[in-house]
Amino acid sequence: MRLAYICMDPGVPVFGNKGCSIHAQEMLRFFVRAGFDVTVYAASTGGEPPAGLGSVRVHHMPIEGQDREEREQSAVRRNEDVLQQLLADGPFDLVYERYALFSFAGMRYAHGQRIAGALEVNAPLVAEQTEHRELHDRSSAVRITEDVYRSAPTVVAVSDKVRDHVIEMVGRREHLHVVPNGVDVDRFAPQQPAESSSPQPFTIGFVGSLKPWHGVHHLLDAFRLVVNLIPDARLVIVGDGPEREHLHEQTEALGLADAVDFTGSVAHEHVPSLLSGMHAAAAPY
Repeated sequence: MRLAYICMDPGVPVFGNKGCSIHAQEMLRFFVRAGFDVTVYAASTGGEPPAGLGSVRVHHMPIEGQDREEREQSAVRRNEDVLQQLLADGPFDLVYERYALFSFAGMRYAHGQRIAGALEVNAPLVAEQTEHRELHDRSSAVRITEDVYRSAPTVVAVSDKVRDHVIEMVGRREHLHVVPNGVDVDRFAPQQPAESSSPQPFTIGFVGSLKPWHGVHHLLDAFRLVVNLIPDARLVIVGDGPEREHLHEQTEALGLADAVDFTGSVAHEHVPSLLSGMHAAAAPY
């Protein structure tokens, strides 16, 4: 069985270390373990395929441009390149595409070849891009998103909220499934924290790339209330990103500098041991 995996989001380096990257890698590992012969088409690779993905063939198809308008236009043009590469590499039995702004080649190929196709939707990207980044040609982004939501043979949403977003946008309910993000239970099995001579203070943790929508600023406000009740409580913020400086400033302003640890970016394989040292983990979106 031959599978084409498409991720034309330049913000998702398929073999990188971001959370979205790890998700892509775990999906690819699943497909490889299931026996698929996998070819990847990606706007950003983030490096070489990691362990377990050495058999995957990769086409790097970058989005180019000096500013937002040029990059958006490049993303639209890339669809023809991806489509032609799929036709040259095919036939495929399944196309699995991670939804990206201005990307539609995968589902168009699946529809044209009358083969199975699945569109994985992780977020309402038009709204996310408009609110947190920059979107030059919003009308085209909306039109392409609506077209790809309608044309995909199957849509896989990672949450009920994302499913509701698809329904609200195009009214689609058939062949629309919710498959929550999973966990590699071999890598992230429950662990006991290392024993120490003194009891560990109550520790709350967050793991992520410190984007505005992660809501870590809300977590800091909430943690200030926790410290009022548990004076020796700790907060561990694992990861790095664009909000780190603002979060440091907020921590100082709240008088929490001695109670909050910023680890910075850490390798994915070290995350399980950090999680095992937390009594509670928070996702304050």
